[in-house]
Formats: sequence, structure tokens, C-alpha cells
Amino acid sequence: IQMRAELHRTDAIRFHMLYNPSQFDTKEEIHEGDSKFDKKLVAVDLVLSPTSGKKVSQLQKGDFIYVLIDTSTPYGYDVAKTLNLIVDHKNTPIEAEVYSVNYNKKKGYTLFVKITESLYGKAIEEQDIKVKTRLAVSDEEATSSKASLVIGILAGLIVIGILLFILLA
Repeated sequence: IQMRAELHRTDAIRFHMLYNPSQFDTKEEIHEGDSKFDKKLVAVDLVLSPTSGKKVSQLQKGDFIYVLIDTSTPYGYDVAKTLNLIVDHKNTPIEAEVYSVNYNKKKGYTLFVKITESLYGKAIEEQDIKVKTRLAVSDEEATSSKASLVIGILAGLIVIGILLFILLA
């Protein structure tokens, strides 16, 4: 009697795709200008920030915003679980890059965001709300931080020099 066994390692998304291929046969097209891209999409919700956020209408390609993956569907839950976004049975936000923002008078704003290299998210928002964006350090703050560091190092060297002069004298 001969027996052969193979062991393969897979993640939840690939497993789900293997056993429910019909759900993944249809690819949604992302339209931007004249070009079309076929990408894997997951529904996402925008993380709101009414005071310090940026309006949806002001978002541009390349901006970073925070989104929540919609876990109400099995596919969305599997994606969130695979990305380790489910902590204590709660969905946590993830930073995503804005891919495109489209406006339609009837539907409102449609946002496509890049979550990973192979996964994109789609959010539909009727109102021009403020969303949470990544806090970017401005160039002025970085320059002043470097200047403060240089001044601190120089002051430390001067103090050490004075102490050595006193001890050796």
C-alpha cells in the first residue's frame, strides 16, 4: 500500500476564493479618465474627522486617509481578519491611499482607495463630509526639529569642554 500526502498553507482569502469562485468571477472596473483597471475590491467605510479632517471633495490621488473594511459580508470579514484588523471582535481602521474620487449628482462621491498592492477599497458617500487623514509632518517642523537637535548637541559639547577645562586645570 502506498500513500501520499501533501500539506499546503493558505490564508483565509485564498481559501474562500477556492471554494466560492463564482463570487470572485466578476471584477469591478475602476474608471479614471480614459483608462480602466481590473482590481480586487472590498467595500470600505470612511473614518470621519469633523474637526481636523479633509473634505471628500478636496481629496486628491495620493492622499492618505483612514478607512474601515466593511465586515458585514463574509469576504470583507475574511479580508479584515487576514490583515489583522479584527482586535477584540472590533474592526480597526487602516490607512489607505486615495486612488480616485468621482462625483455623481445622484449617487454622490465614489472613492477608490489602495489598501495593499493587490487590494483596493470602494466607498460611496452621499455628502461632502470630512474624513480622517494621515498627520503629515510639515517641512518647517522637520527643519526646526533638526535645528533644535544641532543646537542641543553644540550646547552639550560646550558644557563638556568647560568641565574638562576645569578638571584638568
